Amino acid sequence: MKQVDGDILKGGVSVFFLIGILWTFIYQIVLILDSHAFSHSKEIEEYNYLFHFSFTTLTTLGYGDITPINQFAMNLANLEAIVGMMYPSIFIARLVSLYYDRGTERARLIF
Repeated sequence: MKQVDGDILKGGVSVFFLIGILWTFIYQIVLILDSHAFSHSKEIEEYNYLFHFSFTTLTTLGYGDITPINQFAMNLANLEAIVGMMYPSIFIARLVSLYYDRGTERARLIF
């Protein structure tokens, strides 16, 4: 039986960060294809601005300082926000089920 430990938690957090970084690269590709895909396109040509946009979108924080302008970039931002909401909920549900399964097995052994 798999146990929930610190390594599983660290792995889940690492995957969340990697998702944000992956979206940063996707936004860089969008910006290469359309230099006016985002508001403030001149300023966000640097990686750190897209990194900021990616993580504010992934966490659905959305400061609004950088916004997608073309339809494709808008759709990608919406998809990232959906992933940002779904991943933690699925990850937490999986952790709870692993923990609960372990507890149920212990309960069966006791009775």
